[in-house]
Amino acid sequence: WMDWDRGDDWQKAPDDRRSYFTMSNENNDTIWGFLRKCHDRGLVYRAHDAMPWCPRCSVGLSQMEMAEGYQMVAHRAIFVKLPLADSPGENLLVWTTTPWTMTSNVAAAVNPELSYLKVRHKDELFYLAKGAFTAQRLEEQFRRKEWLEGVPRLKSLEQMFKEKGGYEIEGEVPGSTLVGRRYHGPFDELPAQNSTGGFPSEVARVAAARAPGQIIPSAREAHRVIPWKEVGETEGTGIVHIAPGCGAEDFDLSREHDLAVLAPVDESGRFYAEYGWLHGLSTMEAAEQILGDLADRGLLVKAETIEHSFPFCWRC
Repeated sequence: WMDWDRGDDWQKAPDDRRSYFTMSNENNDTIWGFLRKCHDRGLVYRAHDAMPWCPRCSVGLSQMEMAEGYQMVAHRAIFVKLPLADSPGENLLVWTTTPWTMTSNVAAAVNPELSYLKVRHKDELFYLAKGAFTAQRLEEQFRRKEWLEGVPRLKSLEQMFKEKGGYEIEGEVPGSTLVGRRYHGPFDELPAQNSTGGFPSEVARVAAARAPGQIIPSAREAHRVIPWKEVGETEGTGIVHIAPGCGAEDFDLSREHDLAVLAPVDESGRFYAEYGWLHGLSTMEAAEQILGDLADRGLLVKAETIEHSFPFCWRC
């Protein structure tokens, strides 16, 4: 990629060439010298982060690799109800395009500046953003024919409730009133959900070391609504399910709100033993089984197929 090094200069050692090379001794010595100064000032510490990962290659993906690897694909998306702990019969309605992450749910986020409807459907009440209820989801994209063949047109939430037997609007509340409310998670019976400080144990150990004397509750104990001004109301429900071990934005929110981090899969993208009946399954293999389990327990409100941009590893 540096054509000016062709010729005699190309035959020289990296330190003697005209251009910059990451494997030159000067470059590496400079980096190690900088890290030593940071260490001496107490700025280097051990922690975890959430990053894009290729399960086949068992390697992380850089931002550049991510930007070059996006493709439009059709995936299963689900609407799931999260029962409020203090109000039987009342639920938060969340939506996700990654069903496997529901196993590691820790919190639910609302935009405190949005308005939320109280929608009565049969004998249950659902909270969802006012704008999301009538939003024509990805309609412009569909009209421009920027759509994968075979993927059905998306329905509005209003239409979804009509087709399921009708609805009644019982009220409207600001998102700020939902903040702090606790709910029952969709997979609280899994051992990982009950692991104090996070999962796996190394994640919990490092988190504890970074906050001496502070006890980080298990995900099951922590389930609550948190504020996040980035929550929108054009695609989902205006309530975002948060799984800190499954995405960068979710992870950042866990740091801000002292939430446990659950990393559900190993370097090969397969569920750990502490995820019970999902143990050994890949995220793709687990998707339909997760949908079936949620449906059997009455938590799945609707499943659909959606088109979205998804990153792929260029090595694969």
